[in-house]
Parts: sequence; C-alpha cells; structure tokens
Amino acid sequence: MYFPYLRGRQFELIALRELCEMELLCDKMFPIIEPVKASSTLNNTIDKFCTKDQSIGIIHNPQIGAFYKELDDEKKARIRETYKKVILNETLT
Repeated sequence: MYFPYLRGRQFELIALRELCEMELLCDKMFPIIEPVKASSTLNNTIDKFCTKDQSIGIIHNPQIGAFYKELDDEKKARIRETYKKVILNETLT
C-alpha cells in the first residue's frame, strides 16, 4: 500500500480529483488529506472519490491551518453543510 500524505492545498486536491476522474489511481493507493482550509475544492475532491468508490482518508483533527475555525465561520456555512454531506457519503451530484 502507498499512503501519500497531502496538506490539502488547492492544487494538490485538484490533481487528486483529476487522477480519480481519469481512473489513474490504483487500488493500492490510499491518499490521506490533512485539510488546511475549508473549501469547495476539498468537498468536490472527497465527493469525486466517493462517487468513484475510491479510498481516501481525511484527518479530522488537522494540526496545520484554520480548518475548523473556517467551518465555524458563518460566511462559510454553505461549505460547512456540503462538507457534512460529503463526509456522510451523501454525494453532491
């Protein structure tokens, strides 16, 4: 097994999502994301992995960034609700 550990920055998430879309990730690869900020890119990436039935790990207590502070921010309420749906495996599409 290969466990790439990513900070969950925008371009890393986009690259992972595109690899998943093109089905270029093997079954022995299990990416682990430590989110640094709440974003729609993170939500879309997780959703894509769920719809393609591909394994992905999300760190729920990130040590870097302000992920949970941003989720509590009222300006990011839509992203927070989408994140909850995605984590509960309720696909966005």
